Amino acid sequence: MSAAVRQPLFWLVVALPSVAILAGTWMILRARGATDVTPDTVLRIAQIQTTDERRDRRALELDVRATLDIDDRGIVLLSDATVNAEDSVLQLFFVHATDATGDRHFALQPCGAHRWCTSDATPKARGHFELRSADDSWRIAGVRELGRDHIILLPAWSNP
Repeated sequence: MSAAVRQPLFWLVVALPSVAILAGTWMILRARGATDVTPDTVLRIAQIQTTDERRDRRALELDVRATLDIDDRGIVLLSDATVNAEDSVLQLFFVHATDATGDRHFALQPCGAHRWCTSDATPKARGHFELRSADDSWRIAGVRELGRDHIILLPAWSNP
């Protein structure tokens, strides 16, 4: 064994930077994919970030509310009279909490009075559900935590 390897200064000069390079490379590889949780487009001016809130405000005006029930057979959306019958097909988006490849889009078809259904498989993961009207004039949202199969969807805005 060489005398240089037995010196603590050698390990400080060689091993410490090597570990830092390996850790940095590992972090870059792990951070691949989307790091932003919401797919909304935003406008950034200087240090201010804004987004289009018209759909959220419209949902508040209409007082749109719904609940999602998720099981192995698919998704059932239940709503009171606030979701109009002319919204024949509703768009449901699932945004995975940490992995953008887990994002999903569902087209919910009417399956009864104030009910919309799909038999598509849903991810059993934590994430954000967003329901939009057929004409994209309003949206409501809710969060799914692990183990929860009943999600309440409400407007992003609320009355004071």
